[in-house]
Amino acid sequence: MQGIVWILFFYLLGCVVSALTGNFIPGSVVGMLLLFGALSAGWLRPWRMKRAAGFLLDNMMLFFIPVGVGLIASYSLVSKYLAAILVASIVSTVLVIVVVGMIEQKLEGKRREDSHTPENSARPNPAASAMPTPVAPPGIESTGAEPTAARAPETATPSNPGRHE
Repeated sequence: MQGIVWILFFYLLGCVVSALTGNFIPGSVVGMLLLFGALSAGWLRPWRMKRAAGFLLDNMMLFFIPVGVGLIASYSLVSKYLAAILVASIVSTVLVIVVVGMIEQKLEGKRREDSHTPENSARPNPAASAMPTPVAPPGIESTGAEPTAARAPETATPSNPGRHE
């Protein structure tokens, strides 16, 4: 139960910091950031939190019950602004998808750029050397899709008597 004590301590510390700064950021968020900082800095060991965190994650659905009850209790207010809520939800979802997609494309482009630098291209690619080169069986014409170095040498065979090197 040591983990619960640490979680409650950082929650309380976050509420105090939030109150001192004018409640600009909710205390629970500040506490979560402080707990993350303590774990990242090594001041608090993750194994101390594992049991409590597992319990809270396993029972997370219980934390959504008050929110659901609040929505039902304020049905008239929600129905009054339902169009605005739906528009805000759809616009923010689409905006997040677009921004994440653009960031991913930029990161992928940078990754490709980095892999084509002279220092990276001089090193052999172990994945490429581990894969066998496809070779067309004798007597089957190449479609030209594979590189010319990968084509089988054309030799005279019983099924292909007219071809010689």
